Amino acid sequence: MNFCNDYHFLEGVRIISFVITILKIVIPILLVGFGTYDFIQSVINPDKNGLNEKAKAFAMRIASAFIIFFLPTIITTIFSMVSSVSTQLLPLNDCLKNANKGYIEQLKIAKKREQEELQAKTQTYKSGYDKNKYKKVGSNADILEVAEKLWKIVANGNFTYGGTPIPPTDVIDCSGFVSWILYEYGFNDEFNYQHVTQQFYTTNWNEKFGWEEVPVGAGEDVTSKLQPGDILVRDDGSNNGHMNITVSVDNGKVMSYDCGDTTGQTWRNSGGNPVDKTRFAASDSRPGKIIRVTTKPS
Repeated sequence: MNFCNDYHFLEGVRIISFVITILKIVIPILLVGFGTYDFIQSVINPDKNGLNEKAKAFAMRIASAFIIFFLPTIITTIFSMVSSVSTQLLPLNDCLKNANKGYIEQLKIAKKREQEELQAKTQTYKSGYDKNKYKKVGSNADILEVAEKLWKIVANGNFTYGGTPIPPTDVIDCSGFVSWILYEYGFNDEFNYQHVTQQFYTTNWNEKFGWEEVPVGAGEDVTSKLQPGDILVRDDGSNNGHMNITVSVDNGKVMSYDCGDTTGQTWRNSGGNPVDKTRFAASDSRPGKIIRVTTKPS
């Protein structure tokens, strides 16, 4: 993320810059004021040794005030003379330049426009929504067809990351996506709301719907156990879990539909294709299970 184009961050930089500017003025004034007072006191109550000490203290305070006032300029000048340091500080310079009211207002307007466009896309999706549009029943291959169609909707950029109602509005995450797949597949009554990873992990789906379950140990490599259409969930029991749906397994490489990216770049950059999630299947430290949807919705 480019923080220098984040108006929240720039607001903070602007406030800090304002505070530094105030301190840069106030502290020298106080130093000069205290020094002047001490010097006047030494003149009113003359003492040769005391006068010399007061004069030295006064000079030190004047010098300190000068240094504090011009310190930012001195540092900037020194850094500008060293090309390598200057290059590294370019992003900081951009932040300082952009931390002004006019630029921040432009960013706010652009962000608002982006949110309005996202809401318009979402509304277009919702207005044409049909809960039977994607329903397929019968096999894991069928559930994967549903997952593919929904993944392509997500990949269009209509969604940001976050917990979601079912069907979703403008946010999606890993368990929300799998819940949505199962809802569209036909399990409307059970998945009319998002089930989080812990619910997927702790629920006995074999007893509930007759689905197959394959236990997964912490850190276990399950690439050889996964089949297309399998739901892989891992959760450590402390509200820290992840899940996705497997698309293919080829020579140990696992491709999946996965909405676990908090930036949303994974699905936006996927082009509607599955993404490589081999690491999650092969070396994740959390325990879990494979859920294989083997029954039809009633």
